[in-house]
Amino acid sequence: MRWFQNDLLEPGLMKIFRIFTLAVTLFFFLFYSFPAPVYAVLGTYRRMLAFMGLSYGLLFIYLTIKPLRTWLKGLYLPLAVLASIFIPMGFINWAPSAPQAQAMQPINSWTVTILMLFPLVITAWQYSFKIVLIFFAVLGILDPIISALVYQESGEGIHMIIYVSAVRIVTFTAIGYIITELMKNQKKKQYDLEQANRKLKEYARQTRELAITRERNRLASELHDVLAHTLSGLTVHLEAIDAVIPPDQRSLREEIRRAIKSSRGGLKETRRALHDLRAQPIETYGILHAMDQMVQQYTLRGEMIIHCDLDSSLDQLSEALEQNLYRILQECLENVIHHAQADRVTVSCRGAENMIHLMVEDNGIGFDPDLVDKKHHFGLISIRDRVSRLGGTVTITSSPSAKQKGTRIEVVIPMEKSDDTYRHL
Repeated sequence: MRWFQNDLLEPGLMKIFRIFTLAVTLFFFLFYSFPAPVYAVLGTYRRMLAFMGLSYGLLFIYLTIKPLRTWLKGLYLPLAVLASIFIPMGFINWAPSAPQAQAMQPINSWTVTILMLFPLVITAWQYSFKIVLIFFAVLGILDPIISALVYQESGEGIHMIIYVSAVRIVTFTAIGYIITELMKNQKKKQYDLEQANRKLKEYARQTRELAITRERNRLASELHDVLAHTLSGLTVHLEAIDAVIPPDQRSLREEIRRAIKSSRGGLKETRRALHDLRAQPIETYGILHAMDQMVQQYTLRGEMIIHCDLDSSLDQLSEALEQNLYRILQECLENVIHHAQADRVTVSCRGAENMIHLMVEDNGIGFDPDLVDKKHHFGLISIRDRVSRLGGTVTITSSPSAKQKGTRIEVVIPMEKSDDTYRHL
């Protein structure tokens, strides 16, 4: 039965099948209701017409009940095809009146051929040539058997029945092969087109990323030439003023030195921001390698041990989500180095149930998260802002009285977001 496990039906297939069964149903009931002179030719075949119309009508109802498709899954269409094969084979070859059966034999043969042609097309359209052989070669053998039993022919008559059935089987098999090959070629072309579109989208993404990288580098160069040089010159001037201030001007000297400290700190942060703006490790290495490389850099920089656990599913994130996740982890590690006084850090980032769980935990000194928020600490504010824009949550667990128990920052971000959501983050 695994051959039939194909729930993805070709577009429009069931609609065409329903139209066919409805048309055949109306056709047989129409002939059933013809005036009496027709029955002089048809005789007791009137009952056969009623059975045929009723059978195709039930098949039409079967194809219109959508819950059956959900319940039967891969068997839904094969059962319908089998019914559309056995209905003409069973009823048309069944002749209620023996004298008329011989006269109606050529008509019956053509009717069976025509009615079985449509399920052949449906089967070859949806399944492989192997299924076509099973349906119309193996099962087609039943047609001459039924005909021989019904008409009770022998000698030349039975040979003619076998000949007609054999021609029908060979013809149907050839037609099925042609249709399956055409469908195979069509699906291959569709697959090639999808692959070409995927490559085109990837090329467009790379082109966009290259343009973004170039613009970042241009901004970084301009900011370095203007902002960094300005802060550097300001620091030099302040140091020169500090050198010529009289010793008795202590308050002025303290203010100048505070200004020097602030300008140096601003210059340091500016250079770090420019480095982050210029460097694009995610585009170069991918999010997993970029985060791992960042962890190694902070390990050397902070002289501490960082245990890192990254989930391989992170490679499937959108570009904007990767950028924000990278910056959040960077800000967490930056806070650990500047404030935590820790020698061990654990970093974990995993995807589960369409959510990303990032956790950074250290064994350093703790702090009061509420007090830090009131002081407008830029690092935590940046983390909270990014996570909030991504529709996630941040949980900070720490206490200044719990020394050496450290701080834990947990970030939870939805994974299913489109690139448009993050376009301006």
